[in-house]
Amino acid sequence: VDMLEPKPTEIIGDPACGTGGFLVSVMQYLLETHTSKQGIISHEDGGKTFTGDQIKPEEWDHIRSNMFHGFDFDSTMLRIAAMNLMLHGVDEPDIHYQDTLSNNFPEKFSQQASDCFDVILANPPFKGSLDESDVHPSLVGKVKTKKTELLFLSLILRMLKIGGRSATIVPDGVLFGSSKAHAALRQMLMEENQLEAVISLPSGVFKPYAGVSTAILVFTKGGRTDKVFFYGVENDGYSLDDKRDKIDANDLPDVIVRWR
Repeated sequence: VDMLEPKPTEIIGDPACGTGGFLVSVMQYLLETHTSKQGIISHEDGGKTFTGDQIKPEEWDHIRSNMFHGFDFDSTMLRIAAMNLMLHGVDEPDIHYQDTLSNNFPEKFSQQASDCFDVILANPPFKGSLDESDVHPSLVGKVKTKKTELLFLSLILRMLKIGGRSATIVPDGVLFGSSKAHAALRQMLMEENQLEAVISLPSGVFKPYAGVSTAILVFTKGGRTDKVFFYGVENDGYSLDDKRDKIDANDLPDVIVRWR
């Protein structure tokens, strides 16, 4: 979220939103970056509340009812995501039960399914069975594959407006995989869009849920790629075992500084 610097006028989406963590983080980012010194409320326990006093009234209307859109095919997750956003000041979150890779996504949500979003943040599922006959043809046209991580990247490019940007978490295989589909996807990202950054994360950042090595891809729809920012993160402020205890070593603040 810090790397994409979303603005209060933009439309934000997550095609596999889970509990809505990325969308909530955008809301928190907007409050923190649009609150004056006078607008910060300090609490006795040392905590702070950011009031967003520099966000204009018409921007608040947009934030509360039109800015945030999430989709997931786990109905329990959806309830949590909607409640999560409502507790963070988004009165009418647009959260839907939907498999965004499937044929009926463009039918049911024609507006959101293509050329809609300014910003998409996603940590799509990497594993999982897929009914090939139900994948929308626009996703497999350029990248013939059953791999969900490749299909989701193809989907995100379709959902973004030209000039829209995304930060998406992918398994390392997307960077190094040797299949035709992997190569085609990388070629599409580089030649028909702007791949802005590849931030490699150590295996263990998603423990105890998954130990797979991942990277964050930051890209903009349209144009072509001239320069790419690479960063190898070795520590994210937590131990890389199942416990994930807090530690001092943390490269993430340095990523932001160097990226800017």
